Amino acid sequence: MIQQALNEHLHLRELFGLTTANASVLNHIADDLEQHIRFEERVLFQEIQRVSSEEELASLELHEDENASCPAWKDEFWK
Repeated sequence: MIQQALNEHLHLRELFGLTTANASVLNHIADDLEQHIRFEERVLFQEIQRVSSEEELASLELHEDENASCPAWKDEFWK
């Protein structure tokens, strides 16, 4: 399951790294990204919650909060 997610991340990085992006490539990126997000939300994150302790989840949340800034975005719309 984790290997699947990592493979999908690699695949998406490769697609985003293409220097030529026509409508077909962009549609492929959109479809693959949507499927990947659904997999993470419906399968991977559910499994992480199932097998992790409350302390581990709290630690992940704290770590995420500390690293929530993104230098590429001036407007931190996710906050």
